[in-house]
Amino acid sequence: AEAGKALMGSLPYDHYVFLFGFPPEGGSGALEHSYSALFLLFAGMDRSEIRHIIAHEFFHLWNAERVHVEALEKPEQTKPFETGTIWMNEGGTEYMSALILVHAGLTKRNGFFSTMAQKYAELRSAPMSRLVTRHSNTEASRMWKDASAMTFMQVAQITYERGAVNMFAADLAIRRASKGERGLIDVVRLLFDRYAKKGKGYPEDALPGVFTEVAGMPHGSPR
Repeated sequence: AEAGKALMGSLPYDHYVFLFGFPPEGGSGALEHSYSALFLLFAGMDRSEIRHIIAHEFFHLWNAERVHVEALEKPEQTKPFETGTIWMNEGGTEYMSALILVHAGLTKRNGFFSTMAQKYAELRSAPMSRLVTRHSNTEASRMWKDASAMTFMQVAQITYERGAVNMFAADLAIRRASKGERGLIDVVRLLFDRYAKKGKGYPEDALPGVFTEVAGMPHGSPR
């Protein structure tokens, strides 16, 4: 929580609750909310995995719960929801959750780089690697509503695992373009300030322009 506050500049809540459940039959999962997160953990889970899950759901309080596409503000409840931005919600959060653990002192820098390298290697070597690389992030985001297009695990692998690797690449590209002054966190900050603070979501096609804008800001611009 302290690392998230340091990265984003403030916490958008007065009170936040971490809810933990321990299913007797095993299995794990988690679900984020605007002012809380629910975690189902099983005995014997690796400590680093638990930390990652907690960091992931916690960062969702910015990215997804408050920073999201405008269609989520007033969804059409009688139709399946469709957006090409889930890669930002989940891929961006998956990457930031790994980065936030470094800032919190819970993961070493070498461990962070090893995690990114492992994700990339797994994507390249997975039996479904051709399917994973065939579809863009935007296309995969739209496939969540169509179970016949790809299996759930294939779509999840694109959205979470490849999404994190792509976000790492985007972070490096922004840092190189800005001579190290800005990174992916500045994309989330800009989206939060420009849209979430005003109680609205960003347009469906806004993300590429925002990434480019952050990368091309004049050096020394306010973070």
